[in-house]
Amino acid sequence: MSPPRASKEERRDQIMKAATACFSRKGYHLTTMDDIVAESGLSKGSLYWHYKNKKDLFLSIVDWYLEQVKSGFEAAILAAPTAADRLRLFAELSAQMFSSPELEPLASVLIDFYAATRHDAEVNEAMRNVLNPFIELVTGLIEAGIAAGEFKAVNARQTAIALMAAYDGMYMYRMMLEDEFDWAETGRQFMETLLEGLSSE
Repeated sequence: MSPPRASKEERRDQIMKAATACFSRKGYHLTTMDDIVAESGLSKGSLYWHYKNKKDLFLSIVDWYLEQVKSGFEAAILAAPTAADRLRLFAELSAQMFSSPELEPLASVLIDFYAATRHDAEVNEAMRNVLNPFIELVTGLIEAGIAAGEFKAVNARQTAIALMAAYDGMYMYRMMLEDEFDWAETGRQFMETLLEGLSSE
């Protein structure tokens, strides 16, 4: 008896995992659709049945990445008792996320796409869709801290954007200085410096 045929969702998941592995090894620009075919073990026809080209596949992975990261992330942070504690937890969970075996390879590929946002409107929109939920989350945390009297009055959204930019920068430094870069400690020190500046006391 032949094994049951994989569902469309299972095939797409198989392709996305193969593509993520290829993108992580070679980078987005050097990876070819043939590489992904070989990694997935599927036929070229099957790959093109699901995705019209490499960019289409990558943008689908970005959507998947966002869902994976958001799952449980916000709920865990909002459970912390104070705004400062929530931002500390954001830093801790971000370090765990960037270091996780499942998400770290894709995070490294997202860096490849940053340069393309200036020249490709579709990529720009996809990257905004990744960043905006986190910017909005941090903005809300800072606004809550201001309302509670924990933080001084600042432009919450611009502060959130600065925080996200700092974490993206730390990730790039981690790729270059992997042997001496401690995510947990660097993120903790950065967050404590930020909280000291935000404190209303």
